[in-house]
Amino acid sequence: LQGDWSSDVCSSDLYGPSDFILPSKDQPQTTEHTDGNVYRLLGKPVTGNEDLAKLASPAWHVTSDPLSTPPLVTFHGDKDRTVLQNQSQRIRDLYQSLNRPVELHIIAGGEHGGPKFHTPAVHEQIVQFLNTHFRDPLPSPAP
Repeated sequence: LQGDWSSDVCSSDLYGPSDFILPSKDQPQTTEHTDGNVYRLLGKPVTGNEDLAKLASPAWHVTSDPLSTPPLVTFHGDKDRTVLQNQSQRIRDLYQSLNRPVELHIIAGGEHGGPKFHTPAVHEQIVQFLNTHFRDPLPSPAP
């Protein structure tokens, strides 16, 4: 590649899971049964395979190293029953405990996806977060 490229990295997350150990306690239907999403991802139940679940879980890879744990902005709906809000809270808490840049925005009435996540306000919050952590600012999204 030629030119002056930035090596800045940031992450954004919309209602994603961060720790596959958590649902084994509060949503075991997703982790312990063959038709559960986490079970299908891992190919086996979380119980008895916690090391594999941790390996697949972003929360278990958060470190104080900026190269492996880039700034993160995450959005989660307060009505999400697919991926519970504690997933976003878990990764936010880990970031905060290690002094890594993180923002968690709870979307009132938000479920697992949907139009509440695709609004000019949400897009602007993402751009503002990225601009805080990138050397070269991004333009604001068009209205």
